Amino acid sequence: MEKVVGVKFKKAGKMYYFSPGDYDVKVDDNVIVETARGLEFGTVIMGCKQVPESEIVSPLKSIIRIADEKDKKKHSDNLGKKEEALRINYECHSKCGADIHPGATIGNSFFIDHATGIVIGETTIIGDHVMIYQGVTLGGVSTSKGKRHPTIGNNVVIGTGAIVLGNITIGNNVRIGAGSVVLKDIPDDSTVVGVPGEIVKHKGVSMRNELDHSELPDPVKDEIESLKKEIQELKEELSGLKGSGGCR
Repeated sequence: MEKVVGVKFKKAGKMYYFSPGDYDVKVDDNVIVETARGLEFGTVIMGCKQVPESEIVSPLKSIIRIADEKDKKKHSDNLGKKEEALRINYECHSKCGADIHPGATIGNSFFIDHATGIVIGETTIIGDHVMIYQGVTLGGVSTSKGKRHPTIGNNVVIGTGAIVLGNITIGNNVRIGAGSVVLKDIPDDSTVVGVPGEIVKHKGVSMRNELDHSELPDPVKDEIESLKKEIQELKEELSGLKGSGGCR
């Protein structure tokens, strides 16, 4: 059992428990607290109490400080910007078929070649000089309020129809082939293709043809060709045995 404070966030619509830290907070106090998404503005709706361990998310985060007037103004301004951002998101989705959540973090020189069918989730983080093609999904695999969408590094190309799911990290200088489904972390300087995505090149990848994402290795085709070659060798070996009378 641990001494805690119940804090509610307007955008989350529910209460979370936090350690009061060094602060003697009261109900209705505005506070800045540490959450999985960083520092957030919340309101105390329950005083210090003993809470069963089963209700506490471990490790328990602490209240950073009591909110001042500057924090309150910033929170108020952000609420207005959020409504405007959601309106822009809705209009873009309706007109272009691109659903880019306003909460996503996007770096410099981000380029979408034909935005139709693009989905970028709320907690997605995209680095600099990233290019994605039509039909790409950067999605989540849970309904949790924390980080649940991919983190994309710098100088990344994601091919047509590729799907990257979950709180995974795609490194720098990575190419993801068209139609691939990526479900795990990908290191820097890699090329990924297939369902599920497999790393077919790592380190030393030339970025000179970075836009030609169709010219990528096909691991399934390579495996089939290897099996065909092996079967042909077995047939030739069997034919030789029959010819020498060693097989009846």
